[in-house]
Amino acid sequence: MTKRGQCFLSVIPVRSEPKSQSEIVTQLLFGERYEVVEAGEEWTKIVTEYDSYPGYISSNQFHNVEFEQGVVQSSELIHNYQGIQVPLGGELPNALSVQPSQNRLLDTASLFYGSPYLWGGRTFMGIDCSGFVQVVHKAHNIKLPRDASQQYMRGEEVPLDSAEYGDLVFFENAEGKIHHVGIYGGRGDIIHASGSVRVDRLTEQGIEHSESGKVTHKLAGIRRLL
Repeated sequence: MTKRGQCFLSVIPVRSEPKSQSEIVTQLLFGERYEVVEAGEEWTKIVTEYDSYPGYISSNQFHNVEFEQGVVQSSELIHNYQGIQVPLGGELPNALSVQPSQNRLLDTASLFYGSPYLWGGRTFMGIDCSGFVQVVHKAHNIKLPRDASQQYMRGEEVPLDSAEYGDLVFFENAEGKIHHVGIYGGRGDIIHASGSVRVDRLTEQGIEHSESGKVTHKLAGIRRLL
């Protein structure tokens, strides 16, 4: 029988290797569950249930599952639940009465404005580009994979001149690999996490930094989910 755990801290870092110096590849948010692949004295290898992402957590942060999929905390950046600060995208027990967000997707995205960039991050305290896109959509009950390259496989492709509010916009590196994603804000704007969560201009070439005017990311394609 597969052993399962649940996050009962605000956030648990998930690392690429079983050592504290290794990079954070993603984060577990309060209430999210995972399967245990290998339990060790200091480190536990896991696969997250929400997006099937592998990594390692500190074994002293393991906690047995207490409730199944709950209500997604979606109305504010952080919610106090029994003394624990639950970030947006965390999950609360079904028995808890939660007022779901009535905001449109980009209104939720705007809550993150100014949040610092953090590789592997998924909260307003630090977030990366694909974590930002994933958590914003999770707050609206739209499930997406963790990485930009995986998200690029979802939805249908649309040309730039047909882009609509809320479309996902993807960018490629010099090798042609998808490495960045943002949300189209309409009127030529894109909301994305780069240095911080910010708004820049989207052109046929890519992202035009709103302050320097330089093109920082090369456009690869636009996908529509809704």
